[in-house]
Amino acid sequence: ADEARPMRDERGRYVKYLGIFLDEASKSALRAAMPPAHSLESMHHMTVHYNPTQAIADSIFAEVPRGSTVVFQVAAQAVDEKCQAVRVRPLGSIAHHVKGKVPHITMSVAEGVSKMYSNQLLAGDADAPFDPLP
Repeated sequence: ADEARPMRDERGRYVKYLGIFLDEASKSALRAAMPPAHSLESMHHMTVHYNPTQAIADSIFAEVPRGSTVVFQVAAQAVDEKCQAVRVRPLGSIAHHVKGKVPHITMSVAEGVSKMYSNQLLAGDADAPFDPLP
């Protein structure tokens, strides 16, 4: 079925995820509020949908065109010896498309730690209330 067709980019490569990608101003603001706790800084994106089909991508892009400015609220920070991540709450029309358990941005990781570890770091935090950081 066409609805199950994996999304491909303009070069025909499978798209692993759709995300909100941080611009330099957003990275600078995050860095100023929460300096990296580990040696490898990330601050790249917040995943909207992992392994999207073309139908899912088309639905999202119909509401939020590629390249749109998206606003989110930083709600809380989690840090351990391996990783630093912030929970975020997407605002506006993108919010209902976010399919991750805990919407977040990986801020930094220690040497040898996968950025995917941030999902484990935040796993028990899925139902915590969103209290904005000062």
